[in-house]
Amino acid sequence: MLRALLLLPERGNDDWGSGDFGASRGGREHQGVDYAAVPGTPIASPTTGTVTKIGYCYTDDLHYRYVQITDDDERMHRLLYVDPAPGMQRGDIVYAGSIVGYAQNIAARYDAKTKHMKNHVHYEIRVPDGDSYVCVDPREC
Repeated sequence: MLRALLLLPERGNDDWGSGDFGASRGGREHQGVDYAAVPGTPIASPTTGTVTKIGYCYTDDLHYRYVQITDDDERMHRLLYVDPAPGMQRGDIVYAGSIVGYAQNIAARYDAKTKHMKNHVHYEIRVPDGDSYVCVDPREC
């Protein structure tokens, strides 16, 4: 249920590149879709499921967080650059459209004097593929 995030516009391009699924990231591909979001914007769950992880996006900066929700089909929905909602913890059941957190100021990490990044929430879906998971375009699920 992507409708909740579709209320936000896609990030598109900025000085750091494209927020589209599959966009080039040097030696790798972007594994999700970026949705423009002002810091503090409430972020709704795109699916009903269980909170299976509240993690950190970067090992060198524990300010930036993500929330992972696993649905009944074992797809992992990850929302990056999201401050988890107060009291949210692993094992919580969330419903599509319920607030799971608030957009963070990711542009502050990457902005430089000559390059600017639009604030956004990164959304990716990882689907089971044998013993591992692969990312799929969330707009096609």
